[in-house]
Amino acid sequence: MKIPLVFDGRQGDTAGLTIGADADGSTVNWPELGISISHKGTADEPDFSDVGERTPQLRIHGRTGLTIDNYSEFLLQDLMSMDEFRFGSVEVSFGHPTPLFRYMFERYRHRKYMGEWSDLTSCRILGAHPDDVELVLLNAFNKYEERHDVLPQPSEILEFDWVAWEASDEEETEEEEEEEGAVFDPAIPSDVEPLRCFFYAKSAADPAAACIQFYRVLEFYAFLSLTRSLSALRRDANVSDREFLFKSAQLLSKDEQSSIVRLVVELSTKELLDFAAGEGLITRSDRSLLGSSLYQFRNSIVHAKQDQRAPVTVDSIIGSSSTTKAWKRVLQQLAQKALGKHSSVRHLT
Repeated sequence: MKIPLVFDGRQGDTAGLTIGADADGSTVNWPELGISISHKGTADEPDFSDVGERTPQLRIHGRTGLTIDNYSEFLLQDLMSMDEFRFGSVEVSFGHPTPLFRYMFERYRHRKYMGEWSDLTSCRILGAHPDDVELVLLNAFNKYEERHDVLPQPSEILEFDWVAWEASDEEETEEEEEEEGAVFDPAIPSDVEPLRCFFYAKSAADPAAACIQFYRVLEFYAFLSLTRSLSALRRDANVSDREFLFKSAQLLSKDEQSSIVRLVVELSTKELLDFAAGEGLITRSDRSLLGSSLYQFRNSIVHAKQDQRAPVTVDSIIGSSSTTKAWKRVLQQLAQKALGKHSSVRHLT
C-alpha cells in the first residue's frame, strides 16, 4: 500500500508534503502520489478562495473530504481498528488523516474541541475514478463491517468558535439557575405512537430517515381525523340513513394523499409556506401545493421504483441534500403542530 496507516504528528502535520512559493501563491505537492494543489497565500496563511480554479481536478466534499485526480479521502467517526485492502487495483485504507487532508482542513479544526489529528480517522481511496468514489466508499464500509463488526460513518470538521461557545455556555448556566424548579402545564400529549415517531425523527442522524418518522406522525393524525369525521357524522341526528351512507362512502373513498393534504392545509402557517417557497420546495406559497409536494417527496424517499412518475431521492453519504434538510424542517414543524393540536391529553396530578 502506498499510503501509511499512521502519520507521526511529531514530525509536523504536513510532513511528507513539499510546499513551494509561486508568484502569487503556493503549490503543495505530495510526491508519493504525484498530487499537487495550488492556492493563494503562503503555507502559513493559505487562501483557498480560488483553489478550485487553480486546481480544477480538485473536488471538496463540504467539510467531510476531498477528491483530486484518482485520490479521495473522507473523515470518519472514531474507529477502533485501522485496516487496508484492495478492490482489484483500487487501494482502500482506514487510518490517520493524511498530511494533505490535514493541510486542507486545518483551518476548520479546533484542537481543544476535536483533539489532535492523530486522534481522528479517515478513509483513503487510491486508484478510483472520481465518479466512482462513492461506490467504492460504500463497498469499503461494507467490507470493513464484515471484518470488524463496525460500520464506518462519515464525519465532518466544523468551524468552531470556542469563545462564543464558552459565552453561550455561561448564558445557559445562568438561565438554568433561573428556571430551576419550573412548573409546566400538567396536560401532556398522550398518543404514545406518534410521540415515539417524533422522538426517533429528532434523534435520527440521516435527514431522510427523520423525514419518514415525522411523516408517520402526520399519517397518524390524518387517519385519526377521518375516524373523527365518521364519528361526528354517525352522531349527527340531522343526517338521514341515506345521507349517512352517501357521506360515509365519500369519506372512505378519499385516498391517502387527500387526507395528508387536508391536514397540511390545516396546520401550515404563512411563515412555513414562505420558507418552503424560499427553499424551492414549492413554486408559490399555497397550502394545498405544500401538501401535494410533501406527499410526492415522501414517495421519493420511501419507494425505490425507477419509474417516470416520481424520482427516487437517496442522498449521497458524502454530502446530504439541502432539499432533504429543508423538508425535514417543514415536516418537523407540521408534526409538532399535529401533536399539539390533535393529540389526546393526559392530565398529571
